Amino acid sequence: MFSASFTEKQQAVFLDVLDQLIMADGVRTSHEMFKFKGFQKQFSGVIAEHVPTEDLKNIFIDRKDRIAVMLELLSIPLAEGFVSEDDRIFLEKINQSLELEPKDMSWMTLWVENMLFLVSQATNFMEG
Repeated sequence: MFSASFTEKQQAVFLDVLDQLIMADGVRTSHEMFKFKGFQKQFSGVIAEHVPTEDLKNIFIDRKDRIAVMLELLSIPLAEGFVSEDDRIFLEKINQSLELEPKDMSWMTLWVENMLFLVSQATNFMEG
């Protein structure tokens, strides 16, 4: 959703960061793989590219892109209903590497939780 404006380089790096998040707790769930494949499809032809975590701020330069990265990443474990300690530590590391504040991550976490709740409500409305 928020990654639609990423450049090809940002898409490649995002795929790698997403893969790292998926593997942070050592388990690849079907939900995580579905989301990863969705991003691969959205970023057609882009191959994941690793950059050191400390260089993420040089890839995602604008605040809107940094926020987009975190919102997209946060949506993966939050949609599963459980953020493992390993996922939380990884997400905090990425948040810090993107030079965002801990309060930004708290706000984004609440926003994603609310968005997921609203999507759930909309689905219930549609199903009757």
